[in-house]
Order: sequence, then C-alpha cells, then structure tokens
Amino acid sequence: MSSIDARQAAEAAELLARCLRAWRRYGSYTEAARRLGVTSRFLREAVERAEAAGIEVDDSAAVRVYKPRVVEPDVYASPAEEKAWLRMVAQGEPIADVAALAGVPIERIRLGMDRARDCGLSWVEARKPWNPHVAILIPQDYRPSSPCPHDGPIARGRRAYCVVCDASGLDHEPGMQIDLAKAPRPEPKVPKLGDQAMTRAQRRKLLAELTADQRKEIEKADRDARRFGRTKAATERKRDNMGR
Repeated sequence: MSSIDARQAAEAAELLARCLRAWRRYGSYTEAARRLGVTSRFLREAVERAEAAGIEVDDSAAVRVYKPRVVEPDVYASPAEEKAWLRMVAQGEPIADVAALAGVPIERIRLGMDRARDCGLSWVEARKPWNPHVAILIPQDYRPSSPCPHDGPIARGRRAYCVVCDASGLDHEPGMQIDLAKAPRPEPKVPKLGDQAMTRAQRRKLLAELTADQRKEIEKADRDARRFGRTKAATERKRDNMGR
C-alpha cells in the first residue's frame, strides 16, 4: 500500500507542477487550462496548491499540451442539450465530467457552450437554479368539459401547464411568444367544387393559393378526366355505329 500511495502522491505532484508551469508560461488561467485540457477553476486551484506546497518547476521545460481537435457540430445535440451543458459547467460541474456524462469530447462541450451563449443564454443566467421539468395539471377523470384543477390563474413563473385552459406560468417568457412573421403559414384548404363550374379567373386565383403538390394533384385529375371523357365518347360512338 505504501508504494501505491507514494506513486499516487508523485503523480499528483507532477500534475500540480504541470499546471504551475503552464500558468507561468502563458500567464493566463484560461489559456493554460485550454492548453492542458482542464477547466480554469481546476487549474487555478492546482496552481494555488502547488504554490502552497512550495513545488519548484523548471520554467524552461516544455509544456505537454493537448492539441484541440476541430469538432464539427453534432446534429444529435439539440440547443436544449447545449444550454444544459452550459448550466452544468456554470454551476460548478467540471467540464470533463459533463463530457463523460454526455458521451462527447471536451471540445464538443466547449463548442456547445459557445453556441448556447450565442443563442442568448448568458453566464449569469446559466448560474441560476434551473428545473427543466414542467408539472402537468390534469383533473381526475379528465373530460373536455372538466373544470381547471388549479384555483385562479397560474402564478407567473411557475413551471406548470394546464391541459384544460392551455395556460402555464411561462406564457410571459420571450421564448414562448409566437413571431407571426416567422411562423409557418397554414396550407390553404382546397374548396369543394359545387355544381357550378368555376371561371378562369377563379381557377387562376385558386391555383395561386395552392402549394406545388396540390397543383400537381389537380392537374393530374384534370388530365385523367379529359382522358376518361375522350374514351367514353369514343365508346359511345362505336356503340351507336354498331347499332345502326
């Protein structure tokens, strides 16, 4: 056991020396942490422990660094997951533990954190307590005519949603608002044609409001109708000629 403890103590001292050497060389906790592949918080604590222990390092020695890999955006990491990574790191979780939990490289976590900040989640907001779950308020023996299970309006900020009145405590959040300029337009419904035929102007107006797929379906139906009409007329003429 003594040999194991001695080896672990030597490895810990070597790690502290590497952190201290990198900090002295680059003069920045952030840059040194990026070079060593650790968090700034871990490197700062390691430097403080190394200085308190009086560890001497050779500043001229080369610093073993980890070259950052170019990481392409992972299509399977949603913006919500990237914001969750930023919140976990901002609330004190080591970035290496977050990467191990997510099953992605550390560089991917950093990239996701940058993208989460670009989406508007600041570091200050990420440090606030966050509960991603929403309580669903549904009455017992729910029916369309059932009354709301909550008394009065839902409190502002409460993470709850009522299935009866379709209200929640997060309706005031900017992310819950619908931008009508960017919202997708509903597909126009094809009106049912009556006995009266449409004019050319009405038909052109209708075709302009339809999508490309709907126009193709109507054109195909017109071609089939014309083909069936010609076939039916030819059959009737042939029958008339045979009856003469």
